[in-house]
Amino acid sequence: MLGRRGIERLALWVCLPALLAVSAATWRLWQHVGTLDDSLMQSKQVELELLSDVRNAVGREQLAGRALDRALQDLESALSETRRVRAEADEAQQDSERNARIAERLRRQRMDELDRMSEALSRIAETDRTPMGMVVQLSEDSFLFDFDSVELRPRNREILSRIAGVLLASYGYKIYIYGHTDDQGDAAYNQALSERRADSVRAYLVEAGVPPEILDSKGFGKASPRVRGTSRQARQKNRRVEIGIVDTVVEYTGEVPAGPLSGGVEE
Repeated sequence: MLGRRGIERLALWVCLPALLAVSAATWRLWQHVGTLDDSLMQSKQVELELLSDVRNAVGREQLAGRALDRALQDLESALSETRRVRAEADEAQQDSERNARIAERLRRQRMDELDRMSEALSRIAETDRTPMGMVVQLSEDSFLFDFDSVELRPRNREILSRIAGVLLASYGYKIYIYGHTDDQGDAAYNQALSERRADSVRAYLVEAGVPPEILDSKGFGKASPRVRGTSRQARQKNRRVEIGIVDTVVEYTGEVPAGPLSGGVEE
């Protein structure tokens, strides 16, 4: 019979394969668990990376959304400014067209007024139209100065009174009175004489009621004869006064002439 030690040895040999199998299974299990742990760690790392990518993508999208909002706001501001500028331009264009119509209507009214004045003055003395108004010639036909005189004859006063009546019935004019002499005598003396002749006409018009602030007088002596020659008739034509009437309501290009208004010398 087997003793106790024999039985133990027999049991050990009988259980040994099972123990080895269990040990092997346990080892494989631990290896599998380790592999699972590595896979789990890798999965978590991938998950974290994906989560980071998602967060970054969301952040970029939010930034892009804010940038888009700012761009849309800027665009709306630009469109609003464009509409404002366009509205101002349209208003300015309408104002310009309206002002042009008003200016044209005013110009026609002034031209009609000038025509009326010219027609009325031509019944009193020789009157020539100019682009800016007209010139009234007070010469030997209707207005005669004696030799070396500035005295206004009764006939001269009558003519000036009628001219003053036409001027008083009008408005918006500047009146230029130019005095002239013939060729006889010293130039300086004739200059002074022409100035006194212009002043005498101005003084009478003021006395007749024409506002003094619209009257300007100047003498040209013998420097601007109306006709050439030294005959009695030529000298009478050159002893004269010119009244230039210039419209001050409508703007004209160019300036009011500083010299005689009658134009060139007649042959």
